[in-house]
Amino acid sequence: MYHYKPIDGYFGDPIPFFWDGIYHIFYLKAPLEPKRHGANFTPYAHISTRDFIHWKEHPIAIRPSDDGPDAISCWTGCIVEKDGAFYLFYTGHNTNDPNIPQSICLATSKDLDHWEKYPHNPISTPDPKIFNIHHWRDPFVFWSEKENCYLMSITTIRKDGGFWKGGALAIARSKDLLNWKPGEIFYNPGNHGYPECSDIFKIGNYWYLVCSIFDKTCYRIGETPLGPWRVGKTDSFDGVMNYAAKTISDGKNRYILGWIRTKENRKDEGKWEWAGHLSFPRQLVQDEDGTLYAKLPDQFNQLKGKQYFDFENDKDFKPIFGNWSNNQNGLKTDSELIYGEVVFPENYEQFDATFEFKTMNETKCVGIIFQANPEDDFPGYEIAIDLKHQMLIFRKHTKRFEYYTFQNISTHQKEPLHLRVIVEKGIIEAFLNNKFSISSSFYTFSKNSNISFFVEEGSVILKKVKIYELENSENLKPSVTQNPPVQRTKSLSNT
Repeated sequence: MYHYKPIDGYFGDPIPFFWDGIYHIFYLKAPLEPKRHGANFTPYAHISTRDFIHWKEHPIAIRPSDDGPDAISCWTGCIVEKDGAFYLFYTGHNTNDPNIPQSICLATSKDLDHWEKYPHNPISTPDPKIFNIHHWRDPFVFWSEKENCYLMSITTIRKDGGFWKGGALAIARSKDLLNWKPGEIFYNPGNHGYPECSDIFKIGNYWYLVCSIFDKTCYRIGETPLGPWRVGKTDSFDGVMNYAAKTISDGKNRYILGWIRTKENRKDEGKWEWAGHLSFPRQLVQDEDGTLYAKLPDQFNQLKGKQYFDFENDKDFKPIFGNWSNNQNGLKTDSELIYGEVVFPENYEQFDATFEFKTMNETKCVGIIFQANPEDDFPGYEIAIDLKHQMLIFRKHTKRFEYYTFQNISTHQKEPLHLRVIVEKGIIEAFLNNKFSISSSFYTFSKNSNISFFVEEGSVILKKVKIYELENSENLKPSVTQNPPVQRTKSLSNT
């Protein structure tokens, strides 16, 4: 399975760390049912990879301690290296302690596999006069050349702002990673609750703040590591089904990874559950004004297995709604359609497909349909590109005013569009123009389903369609290190 999930649990909150040519992903491991309950009872699990496709499982790094500040759970944090030692900063969660239910804790290691908790945990607690003591978590530590010390970003809530307006990030400072001096609030926009799982880094001339605000992983752009912050042409990396994403850099590229939620009772209409599967990484691409876009890394092209269908060579497709004509430019709708659809042959349960097309006449919406099965009276799912409202949408087909998840996009009419859709049983990931992405879980399956392309209220020229079998991951050879080993990561901000 490409979307990693431990056999005996669920994947939540990645804590990525690059070292010596290897991408290490620590994560919060939620237990299986019936013990599964939100983010409670979570230890730090550990996997590693050289290519984000083949994963090695490591021993559990840390677990909750019955008599410690992390008695209920070990929550999100980060890892830094200093003088040959690794420092894991994490959240101690202990609702049994009414005075310090959340605090910042520390564990250390020499090899990333064997960890010892700091005997003087916790190393940081909130000032109850200023902060809500139930929210002091998600430490992110990095070195500041300007201040010549380490900075720690901490998720919290200002007492005078309340739950919905007081969500903030506070800063703390240290010279030795052990003794921390609390400092000022550096992010408090006032328009949402707590900003979880913060991540701060620099690409080129711009600094970035990444955090998750209940529904999505968002980012802001700044001139310094502590802001002030502004919004680019995009402000997030995916929809609501991909959460708590954090970044990792190998010194050449920076990637962002989150987790794709499962749903209650394994039904599309079920409530979101905490944790699920690891998402595909997105490689971050920077625009000249600082805006970040997200593309699927090139090594994921090897997911394409046997070719099922190629529009340039196979003509065994069938228009089922609207008027279509095939010419040297591609498959074209003859006139503006209220709705047009063309279906491709074969049955596709899992696939990797690409579509290249161009819209005309102020087209409202285009996209693909999969898992439709008339025999089961199920209309299927769709990835829709809503050009009118500038949204990339995943929803049940025919549910025009509902969606499971969406992502805002920026395109313009007559711009060539390239859509790649990868479906692994139960999970979909879609990528538009190597800029925008969306992912989700889904729970209706059929082996007897086709793939269709559709257009609504407009016209389109469909130029290319290539549909591949999703290659068995066991057939793929592990990648060798593509970047020189990094010997030191004292400053995690440089890329």
